[in-house]
Amino acid sequence: MNTNYNTVKDFYNEIADAYAEEEYMNNSLFEISKRFVSLFSKSPCILDMGCGAGYRSKELNSFGAKVTGIDISERAIQIAKTRNPNSRFEVMDFMNMCDSLGFFDGIISVATLMHIAESYLPVVFSQIGKRLKANGYLLLIVSDGNGELQSFFNKTINNMQYEFINYFHNECLLNNLAYKENITLIEKWLLPEKYAQKGYKCYLYQKS
Repeated sequence: MNTNYNTVKDFYNEIADAYAEEEYMNNSLFEISKRFVSLFSKSPCILDMGCGAGYRSKELNSFGAKVTGIDISERAIQIAKTRNPNSRFEVMDFMNMCDSLGFFDGIISVATLMHIAESYLPVVFSQIGKRLKANGYLLLIVSDGNGELQSFFNKTINNMQYEFINYFHNECLLNNLAYKENITLIEKWLLPEKYAQKGYKCYLYQKS
C-alpha cells in the first residue's frame, strides 16, 4: 500500500465539500474533456480515475460519455452521486480495481498520480491495462518531475494536521510503464496556462 494512502483519503474526505464547491465552478479543463470525448464514437464508456466529487465526470457526461468514477474518498463519492445521477460512482482504490467495473473505451486521470510513489506506478499501469479496451485511449494529466520526492504537503484543517508527499513523474518513466501494458503515447496536449505554469503535462495514449 502507498504510504500516503490513509492520510490522503482522510484529507480529501475533510475537504470534499469545500473542494467540490470550488471545482464545480472551475471550467478550465472543459475543452480538454470535450476534446477527449470527441476521440470516440457515440456514447463511449469512460473511467474517471480519481474522480473526486465528480466535476470532471460531469463535463465528460455532458459531451455524451457514459461515465464511471472511482475515488478513495467516501465523502467525495457521496457528493459525486448526488450531483451526477446519470453516472456511476464507486469508492475504490485505482491500485486495486474490481473486475465488476468492467472495461472502458477511455480512461482519464487528472492530477492523481502525484499521490503515487514511483515504486507503485507499475501497479497502477497494470490496473489501467486490465480495464482499457483495445484501441482505447488513456489521458493523463500529471505533475512533471523526476519521480523522486518533489513536494511535502503539510496543512492543518479543523485542528487536524495532514502531511503527505506529492510525487512528480517524468514522461520517459510514464511512457515506459505504459508500453509494458501495450499502451503507447500518441500526442501531447497543451494545457491552459493555469496548469502549465504549475508544471502539469497532458499525455494522450492509445492501447494496441
